[in-house]
Amino acid sequence: MDSTREARKRAVKQALANSALSGMQPDQAFRALLDRYIEGDITLEEAIEHVKAQYGQNPAGSAS
Repeated sequence: MDSTREARKRAVKQALANSALSGMQPDQAFRALLDRYIEGDITLEEAIEHVKAQYGQNPAGSAS
């Protein structure tokens, strides 16, 4: 996986576009987390762990 800043930025842009198609809009805290990932301040794994801790294991919500 290419972990350059531009590659991270493209991946985040694509993920946000996919979320928007599903009608989901990220809040400011989540966007700030994504910015930290893009800048390389945190790894993808760290970002995922933060999201799990903040929003729960399945923030998109599946049948529970």
